[in-house]
Amino acid sequence: MHSSLSAESKEVLSKIDAVISMISHMYSGGLGSVTDFNVCLRMVDTTDNTHFAQHMIDPACGKGSILLAKIKRLIENGCDPETAVNLVHGVDIDQSQVDHAKVNIQRATGYLPDIICDNSLQREFNMKFDGYITNPPYKGQSMLHQQFFNLGVELVKDKGQVVCLQPATVYFNKKEDTDKHSQRMRDNITNYHVVTEMINPNIFENAKNRNDISITTITKKQSQPEIESISYRSGKVYTNVKLEDVNRTEIEPTLYRSIVEKYKKLIAENGCIYNIISKEKAVAKAKLASMRGNGGGDDWYTFIPANKKYWTTDNEEGDWGIDTASHEEAMNVYNYLTTNAARFGLSIYKFSADMYGGAMNGVPIVDFSKTYTNDELYNILGITEEERNAIDSSLPDYHELKSNN
Repeated sequence: MHSSLSAESKEVLSKIDAVISMISHMYSGGLGSVTDFNVCLRMVDTTDNTHFAQHMIDPACGKGSILLAKIKRLIENGCDPETAVNLVHGVDIDQSQVDHAKVNIQRATGYLPDIICDNSLQREFNMKFDGYITNPPYKGQSMLHQQFFNLGVELVKDKGQVVCLQPATVYFNKKEDTDKHSQRMRDNITNYHVVTEMINPNIFENAKNRNDISITTITKKQSQPEIESISYRSGKVYTNVKLEDVNRTEIEPTLYRSIVEKYKKLIAENGCIYNIISKEKAVAKAKLASMRGNGGGDDWYTFIPANKKYWTTDNEEGDWGIDTASHEEAMNVYNYLTTNAARFGLSIYKFSADMYGGAMNGVPIVDFSKTYTNDELYNILGITEEERNAIDSSLPDYHELKSNN
């Protein structure tokens, strides 16, 4: 922090803290329009807060928390409050949010900010910005957060920065075919200079989304087709990582690529589990839950309860699962699905709570006339000792105690 701040700057910093405390108290019930101020500061801290001529915009500014975070950091580094307010710009589609943001910033600083009511995705902006920082709205079917990310790349100058807090879908969705907005986001990530930090979704008090959240900082300058740095939730950091090698299991990227190639090779020969799943009545069926995990925790990579009392094979039309030719074969399928070898296969394509679609395209079909140990399955896949250790250490213990069996 600057060592000789003016009396006005010190007073404004104190008022910013008071306003943020008021906002946090008023909306502590979990309204999604308020971003935790500590998270806002983390986002702002990825940018240059010592340059007092760079203009920044938040295109979905809500009540102005990110704008206040930027103003705070500028003032702490010696920028006078009036200039700091003039350097930030906001847009929001909701007039009440615009009104809140203006009042919050003016109450804290004494100066009225440039914030307007409009739809940023449809607006024609009359200037380019040095920075673009936002926590955009999340609506999966509309691909809104992807659109806001891509808008940022359009709106910033060459060498400008885009900082977005959003679901980490683009990093973990390994499907080759995707919508145009997601593909464009992939292209932007591979075309420019990117640093990414993964964050637990519980930063949002009322979060229902179980996807990881990412803070992505993209600098609009040509780069190698790798992510410069990715920080995972555990604290692991990898550099120069290809987008396709980012993985939720946090396995070292080149090792991960080697493992996945072996899974794909076996699937090319034998097919994947998703090929033999249906909702039709079968002779016997290994039934799947729509979503498994540690009570909503981090272990997404389970198919079924570990407790064998749930391993039933009778079924009716509409039951979802793996069709088999006999009760014995279905029980072998159940055993297979509890192995780390099968669970890692699920991790390759499963990036959300959804078990449908292509989530199981990474789980190979094996001969279900018998049961297997993990080591036997790893041998079939050609997995090395180092790769086995990486898989086994990356997957949490199964979601229910084996003693319940």
